[in-house]
Amino acid sequence: MTEEFIQTHSESELICPRCGSVHIQKRNFGKKAGGTIGTVAGVTAGAASAMGGAELGAAVGAIGGPLGFALGSLAGAILGGLMGGAAGCSVGTSLGEVVDNKVLDNYHCTTCDFSFSVR
Repeated sequence: MTEEFIQTHSESELICPRCGSVHIQKRNFGKKAGGTIGTVAGVTAGAASAMGGAELGAAVGAIGGPLGFALGSLAGAILGGLMGGAAGCSVGTSLGEVVDNKVLDNYHCTTCDFSFSVR
């Protein structure tokens, strides 16, 4: 059973609307899921564009000969994936936090096992 709880105090002063306990935890399911999904999507997009990064790395690394070419290609591909993953994680976490705050019952009372939202 879930209820909407109207809270006028700061988040650190939350009380359970059912039992009055102050033992409240944030669940953050949307934030965690959004971060994971965003990271996977970002790494996928980064890997798809990694060929461009590998080409750029190879061009820069070509100055160092065959070894520079190989290392430059690898570094360019890795950086493309990492940057895509970081950007995706950031966006996904932000969207997940909005879902937590606007849609889900993001707070959980550890005393009576009740979930509620603060609007």
